[in-house]
Amino acid sequence: MKPIVVAAALLAAAPALATDIREPFSGKRPNTLEFHGGFAYYGYGLAGGLRFGIPIVDNGFIGPINNSVYITIGADFYLLGRVPGYGTGGGVGIGVPVMLQWNFYFTDEWSAFGEAGINPYLDSYFFDGNGIYTPYWVGAAIGGRYHMSNGVALIGRVGTPYASFGAEINF
Repeated sequence: MKPIVVAAALLAAAPALATDIREPFSGKRPNTLEFHGGFAYYGYGLAGGLRFGIPIVDNGFIGPINNSVYITIGADFYLLGRVPGYGTGGGVGIGVPVMLQWNFYFTDEWSAFGEAGINPYLDSYFFDGNGIYTPYWVGAAIGGRYHMSNGVALIGRVGTPYASFGAEINF
């Protein structure tokens, strides 16, 4: 019972969002922790992981609207099929995405984002002891969030190297 009380207290303490994109945000944005799963395009397989978001611009690049800029750093785990004619390619892999994420807050419930960055990647070639075959992917995606409360949102993204769906917690 105690973990539920602690979780409820943390969610209630999360900062509120502005109610309209036309109202610039004034205050400090929360850090975020995202858990997600999805489908990878390279080798056609599954991907899942987590990302930690750190706000770097609380009211984004466009001053008159409610937007923010985050750096997100994470770990993704891949289970991929092999790509014919393209090295080993398949098997188990680990990615470390480092992205710049630009967020737009339309209402208390809805926000959207675009992100771009790099995703250093260690594939099965590396885990077989053969060195680094695929050093990185360029990552880019668009996505959206449904904010269930001030502290929890459902999140979805479509981009490269995968499409995902998950949950995000503000703290």
